Amino acid sequence: IFAASDPVNLLDPLGPSATATFKNKGKIYVLGTELGGEVFVCPWLSAFGSWVFQDVEREDNSWENDISPKHKTTLGLSSDYKKLSSELFIQYVDTTAAPEERTGLADESGKVSPYWWTSARVGYAFNDHAEIGLTVYNLFHDLHKEQAAGQELGTRLVAQANVKF
Repeated sequence: IFAASDPVNLLDPLGPSATATFKNKGKIYVLGTELGGEVFVCPWLSAFGSWVFQDVEREDNSWENDISPKHKTTLGLSSDYKKLSSELFIQYVDTTAAPEERTGLADESGKVSPYWWTSARVGYAFNDHAEIGLTVYNLFHDLHKEQAAGQELGTRLVAQANVKF
């Protein structure tokens, strides 16, 4: 829980000042790992994959299950040819569960079923320091929820500009 005891003064010539107090309830233990790899098929094409495991336990039993899935997997292809880059990848997300206290939903409806989604990205590099890109997440419009009380997500389009310093 975050509590600000002083309002932030954005007009102060010395910069904004605020005092914050953090209050923790109980303890959380997180055990996780990620394994990944990449194989170069040819000079401009590579295949990649990763697996993530995360286990969350709470000492105070305030939430019996965390809202993070235990397993996530990604497999994909990546290409870089001259100034163009692209990726095509699929992701698997395991069951996500949250107790009624967290979602306000009955126990069974607090679960989100496992789902797969496919995404694609294209990019153009102007030079070594600047690139623009376009990513389409959930390419096949497979409606799913990432949280039990959340909205159904479909296809998302993200444009980006990257500048390296």
